[in-house]
Amino acid sequence: NHLLGFRQGMEGLCTALAEKLKDEIRLEVRVEKITQRPDHRWEIRFQHHDGTFVQEAPTVLLASPAHAAAQLLSSLLPECVTPLSAVPYAPVTVIHLGYRLKDLGAMPPGFGFLVPRSERVRLLGAIWSSQIFPPRGHGSGAAPLAKLLLEGHNGSITNLTRIERDLLMAWMD
Repeated sequence: NHLLGFRQGMEGLCTALAEKLKDEIRLEVRVEKITQRPDHRWEIRFQHHDGTFVQEAPTVLLASPAHAAAQLLSSLLPECVTPLSAVPYAPVTVIHLGYRLKDLGAMPPGFGFLVPRSERVRLLGAIWSSQIFPPRGHGSGAAPLAKLLLEGHNGSITNLTRIERDLLMAWMD
């Protein structure tokens, strides 16, 4: 059994959206302000290396971290600032490891494993991504990937214990 996904992975979705939207996409910009006009259309002011621009739109979709959305919506919807500012983010580090199948002999059984908290290791678990999403992409016969999830202090892995570092190094060897 496999989960469903795009043939080219998430890149396929991004490529299709870019083709469909073409010149509508603005890259490398910073949104400075969003305002609603009297006719209920929106104006988005953004900063680009070429200067400041204003874009008009019938709708706006914010796909940003909650704290950034809170800042952008502060003058429009002040009641949203407190709840958006309170959205927690879990400090998790994701490490992707790739192995040639011939070096493994065979994929491990199942889809991965979880590590119980009682083990006192800041390793949440591992997912055999190639078991969930079969290898694909660019005709290269992509190597099966193992995705290792580590709970890191403040989103980093710099404060790992010696045991945790040894476990990580064992995975990387």
